[in-house]
Amino acid sequence: FLPGVLTIVGFMLVVVVVTRLNPEMGPAGPRVPLREKIAALGRTWAIILLFALVIGGIYFGVFTPTEAAGIGAVGAFGISALRGRMTRVNTRDALMETVKTTAMIFTILIGALTLNNLMVFSGIAAALSGFVSGLDMHPMAVMAVILLIYLVMGCFLDALAMILLTVPIFFPIITDLGFDPVWFGIIVVMVVELGLITPPIGMNVFVIKGMVPNVKLSSIYKGVIPFVIAQLILIIAVFIIPDIALWLPETAKTFR
Repeated sequence: FLPGVLTIVGFMLVVVVVTRLNPEMGPAGPRVPLREKIAALGRTWAIILLFALVIGGIYFGVFTPTEAAGIGAVGAFGISALRGRMTRVNTRDALMETVKTTAMIFTILIGALTLNNLMVFSGIAAALSGFVSGLDMHPMAVMAVILLIYLVMGCFLDALAMILLTVPIFFPIITDLGFDPVWFGIIVVMVVELGLITPPIGMNVFVIKGMVPNVKLSSIYKGVIPFVIAQLILIIAVFIIPDIALWLPETAKTFR
């Protein structure tokens, strides 16, 4: 949660700096009275309520993250019903999109599990883990190499595929080196997401290109560079100061 908030703040600062240096990058919109701003904020009650339900339940130990997913889905259905948007068409479209996404995830998961089992049976995973653990390098240097691998892979693979394929290999290594698994998970997600927008490929950049075909790919890359720098700074900060990622999970233990 805290790294996410810091990411938002960092990206906001990037927008401020870029638009100050070049106002044409983000022209000022019409001024809106404070009363209208408060009224607009009030219309977000459903998102705030759902967020508090899911994250609050996990934080206070009411339910597990897996259970929270189901509760969040039920809560979203309930809010849609209260707003009168649970029409037959909307429900059908939502269920179809869910089926498509689930099928894609399971296809990736089946392939990842198959590959992981083959690596376990062949002894490659154990050999790689033993090799890295036996390197005459500082544990932080080993972790830096692992994160660099993720950064490079992000240019070519989907985030979910990367995590499913590599975590079974790298997780035993980082636990043998004494790193906190929660910290490892958070920083891996940050690095994987960064890899999806970094040159020379960056899969999400091509997604944006598909949404705005009239914009040159080079312009999109130039646009994401300041955000890449901001995310790199945050990743380095979390890498050097693990408490940024671990403070909130540690406080959650006192409520359970």
